[in-house]
This record gives sequence, structure tokens and C-alpha cells, in this order.
Amino acid sequence: MNRDKYIKRWARSWTCLAGALGIHVADEALTDFLPFYNSIITALRDTYGWVPLPTFTYGVWLGEIAPRVYSSPILLAAANSLVVMTGQTRHVQGP
Repeated sequence: MNRDKYIKRWARSWTCLAGALGIHVADEALTDFLPFYNSIITALRDTYGWVPLPTFTYGVWLGEIAPRVYSSPILLAAANSLVVMTGQTRHVQGP
């Protein structure tokens, strides 16, 4: 498989992954998953004491998730450059 075809396939896969993450985040926001999650963690803490899982507010949740989702094009470009610079595409076997 030539390098350009590999990079296009990889970029398409990365875009699908970012889209799936966006759908997942939208689903959690629309179905009020965060209050459900927080109530479970709070109940576990009340029952067992210290539980090493955080509770979140929407601001913190979006502040942590949004930068990662929006930085994915930057990560895609950096990863493509790395693949091209190292010449690792010649070791990839296609289907």
C-alpha cells in the first residue's frame, strides 16, 4: 500500500473515532448521564467511605472533554507527520 493511501485511510479512521466520541459525549449530555453517575459515586462514598472516583460538574466535564475533542485535528496532523518522517508505513500490512 502506498504512503498516500495509508495516510488517507488513517485520517478517515481518526475522523470516525473523533465523530464517535462526539456522539458519545452528546448522548451523555442529552440523557443526563452526569447526574446519574454522580449519584452512584456519592452513594458509594456514603456506603464505603473513600472511593477513588471523581464527581463532576458540567463545567469541569466539558472543560476536560472539549479540549481533547477539538485538539484531535492537531493530533491527526502531528501523527501523520510522525508516520511520514519515520517511514513506518512500509511495515504496515493492508487487508
